[in-house]
Amino acid sequence: MTKNSRERADPLAMGAGRFGATYINPYRVFNERDERLDRMFANQRHIGITTAIVQWTAHIYEDGSASTTYPAGPSTGFGAFDTVLPRLLDSAARHEVDVWLGLAVRPDVFDKPDTMDSDAVFENDARVDHLLATDLLDQFEGRFVGWYLPSEPGFQSVVDQRVQAKQTAFLSTVTSGLKSIAPELPIMISPCIPRAIEGGRSGVWFIERLIPMMNGAGVDVWNLQDGFCMTAWTPAENLEMLRAGTAAAERAGATAWATLYTPGPGDDGRFDFPSLAENLDVVREAGLPLTTWTFDSALNPDPSVPDAEARAEMWHAYLEHLGATRDGVTGKA
Repeated sequence: MTKNSRERADPLAMGAGRFGATYINPYRVFNERDERLDRMFANQRHIGITTAIVQWTAHIYEDGSASTTYPAGPSTGFGAFDTVLPRLLDSAARHEVDVWLGLAVRPDVFDKPDTMDSDAVFENDARVDHLLATDLLDQFEGRFVGWYLPSEPGFQSVVDQRVQAKQTAFLSTVTSGLKSIAPELPIMISPCIPRAIEGGRSGVWFIERLIPMMNGAGVDVWNLQDGFCMTAWTPAENLEMLRAGTAAAERAGATAWATLYTPGPGDDGRFDFPSLAENLDVVREAGLPLTTWTFDSALNPDPSVPDAEARAEMWHAYLEHLGATRDGVTGKA
C-alpha cells in the first residue's frame, strides 16, 4: 500500500470532547457538485474534523447483487449506483481530510429475521466485500486510510449467542480477507449500542454481551454509538458504557472511538445544544476520539443546503462551545 506523504491526523490529538471525524452517507452527497463538496470539507476542517468515514461504497440488494458509488471494474459484475466516490476523494484530498472507506451495505443485515443468521446471505456478502475491497485498492490505493464495515451489530447480535456466533464468523471472514490484501489498513465497525433500549437494557449490558464478538471479529476500531438523541440514558450512563466499551476493546487488542448521533432538520428532528454539550463533556471524560453522525446533517453552515439557517445556528453554538472564532468560515450563514 502506498502511503500518502503527508502526516496522518490523529483524531485523539485533536482533543477528546470535540468532533474529529464525521460519517458521510453517500445518499446525502451523490448529486452534489464539486463546489458543494469542497465547502463541506472546508467547513469540517474549520472546526477540527480531519477524518471522514464514507459509510458504504456499494449497496447489496435482496437478490445478492450490488451497485457501487464509483465506476467499478468490469470483472466485479457490480452495477452502478452513482459515481460520487472519486470526486469525494478528490475533494477530501484538497482539504487534507483522511478518508475511511465503507464496504458493502445490506441495510439492517444483523437485525432482520431473514438475514441476521443466514449462511447464504453472509457467504454472498463476504464475497461481495472481497471483490469490492480488491477493486477499491486497485483504483484508489493510497487515497484512503482504513476500512469501515457498515454491518452494525445491534440488539439481535447480543441476545442470541447462536446468532452472534454466525455474525462474528462473517465479520472474521471479511476482516481476514481485508488483512490479506492490505494488512496495514485498520478496520472499523460501529455497534448500535442504543438498540439495547429494545429490551429495556443499558449500554453496559450491551457491551458485556458484545464481548465475544469484539474478541473474535478481527476489528481494529470499535466506534461506540452512545445514547445521545436515541435513548433516555443520562450522560453518566453513557460515560459508564463508553468506559466499559473502551476496556472491552483494549482486551480484544483493539481501540475505541465514540459516535454521537446528531440529527438535523429534515432527518429525525433537531437536538438541543445544551444536551449535546453535556455528552461532549462525557466523551472528553472518557478520552475517546469523537465522530458525528453526521456533520452534513446537523452542523454544515453552507447556505446552499436545505434548512441552512437551522444548521448555521447549531454550527455557531458548537463554535461558541469550543471557544472558537466564527471568522474565516467557508460558506458561513
